[in-house]
Amino acid sequence: MVQGNQRGENPDKAKRLVRGGLKATGLARDGRAAEGSILGMLGLFVNLSQEKGDGIMKGKVLITVMVGLFFMFFVSSIVEAAPGGIAECTTNLAVCNTDLTNAQTMYEVCSTNLTNTQTSLATCQANAQTSLEACQANLATCQDNTTACVQKTPLTSWDKKLPCDSTSNCPRFKLVLDGAAVLDKETGLVWEQSPSTSSSIWLVAQVHCNGLATGGRRGWRLPTLQELASLVDPTQFDPALPAGHPFGNVQSSDYWSATTFATNTSDAYDVDLFNGYVHVDTKGNVIYAWCVRGGQGVDPQ
Repeated sequence: MVQGNQRGENPDKAKRLVRGGLKATGLARDGRAAEGSILGMLGLFVNLSQEKGDGIMKGKVLITVMVGLFFMFFVSSIVEAAPGGIAECTTNLAVCNTDLTNAQTMYEVCSTNLTNTQTSLATCQANAQTSLEACQANLATCQDNTTACVQKTPLTSWDKKLPCDSTSNCPRFKLVLDGAAVLDKETGLVWEQSPSTSSSIWLVAQVHCNGLATGGRRGWRLPTLQELASLVDPTQFDPALPAGHPFGNVQSSDYWSATTFATNTSDAYDVDLFNGYVHVDTKGNVIYAWCVRGGQGVDPQ
């Protein structure tokens, strides 16, 4: 009886040990499913251990039971662990999807910013091109105005030689001051269009020119020798002026200059407009005067 009780107590004790081990390892959290199979295997193991018989066969059977027991532990572990792993994967997948959505949003924002930047660049380039074209147009206008201004401004360098071989081809001379005077574009000097036909001594000629108001403008004077001689065309005679000149009442005779003869201050230079020659006359002689405006003149007058 004692042995029977001991044998009866062993299975119960083994069951309690298995339950404790299962709960400790987390393999039977609900306490039923895995326990049934494993306890069945354990019961077989205990019964075999109490059976009498061939020891070798009993050992083989015990080994088989133990392998099955460990296999059940392994399967139970996978089954118990899988729900938590799937939930974690699902959570990670949701996080990845959120990150992907955020990345797509950022990509769209970057694409929009890039488009705006390209639009701004194109606008800037268009504005720059427009400004450049406007500047070029203004420069061209300025150059045209400068050219026109140079053409209209009397030249003072005396470095030009402009034609005047006929009245239809005479860019050298231009009527100014309502036709009362003529601009010589080679020298920048303004001459009476029609000089006086009265003759006088040198001093009176000076006074006459200084008091003129031809064309409604004062500032007239007797020309220097060089200024008066600048009107002469050496290829022409009677008068020795360019063939297409616009002057009137010019006499083929001597005209006073304001330049005094250096070695004898009682004399002054004059220009013979018949042939263009330069002479020296006594200031008391009576000859013609042709007044000019602009230039420097001479002192005293």
